[in-house]
Amino acid sequence: MEQTALFSFRLQMPAGQTALRSGSSLAIPAAAEAAVPDASVPEATDSRTEAVSDPEPVSEGIVWSRIEIPEAAPAPGEKGDGGKIREMKMSPGRQNVEGVSFTNRSARTNLDIAGLLQQEIALQDTGEEPLVLLMHTHTTESYMAYDAGYYNKSDPSRTQDEGKNVTAIGEIVATRLRDAGIPVLHDVTVHDYPQYSNAYSRSLTTVKKILQQHPSIQIVIDLHRDGIMADETTKVKPTVVIDGKKTAQVMLLVGLSDTASVPNPGWKNNLTIAARLQQYADASGDGLMRPMILRDGRFNQHTAPYCFLVEMGSDSNTLPEAMRAADLFGRRLALFLKEETVFS
Repeated sequence: MEQTALFSFRLQMPAGQTALRSGSSLAIPAAAEAAVPDASVPEATDSRTEAVSDPEPVSEGIVWSRIEIPEAAPAPGEKGDGGKIREMKMSPGRQNVEGVSFTNRSARTNLDIAGLLQQEIALQDTGEEPLVLLMHTHTTESYMAYDAGYYNKSDPSRTQDEGKNVTAIGEIVATRLRDAGIPVLHDVTVHDYPQYSNAYSRSLTTVKKILQQHPSIQIVIDLHRDGIMADETTKVKPTVVIDGKKTAQVMLLVGLSDTASVPNPGWKNNLTIAARLQQYADASGDGLMRPMILRDGRFNQHTAPYCFLVEMGSDSNTLPEAMRAADLFGRRLALFLKEETVFS
């Protein structure tokens, strides 16, 4: 059954700017959907929405589009076949350099974060052509429908419904970039269904094709949602309260591997933009940002001059919490690109 998104956008586009969106979701036959129990999200029992009361409808000369956020669904009974959800604010990371909180899980031990913060981010003005590609390797990742401190085994963690998976979250971030006049292409091609494995290979094909079609793109952002387990049955929900509302925490991830077989010569550029964005987005100290994670691996971050991955909450956050995070992060990303780089 087709489901309707419980949020809406009222876009105020800069004159002459087009909202670029590409890709399509995969239609799932009924039989296939039945074979994958986590392929859809249960319908909420009501359609109440929280009309966002924006304390700053205009900031830095930008008129932010109004976004309505759905309320979480009423919690079902706890069936006892799932587990508990541990809600916590994740901070501050194992290391902190000049306001950049990070955890280094890579083999690189002598990273000069302070030096990278002084490096220029060499972006070129693209006019009306896209500067940013926002896409999703794990396109069907989704969120909890309710907030109760527990989950049931039947609760899905993936869905094809673009109103409830990470593409909805990505569209909020894309909207904030468009609000600021930053040209962005949001691609919603499905890479992780029906087969989850090799999703990065499929998303690499998509990114290469888009970059051939739009050589103006200089930043590729792969937006995911995390999944964190404290033990075999306890999920961790990274959450902070901002303006009285529960909000998912956001994490940046950069892959630092660069080998002959898996080349990634631009990893320093990627770390530079991620570190400076982490510093900028975390400057308010409100806890929106989790510590940045540095890992071995490439994560397709060799495709453009600047690439990084974003984890928007976890599978135990609710959709409204993730949407609030996307709104705040999207504004900060937009202001960072507008004020700190080519748009300053």
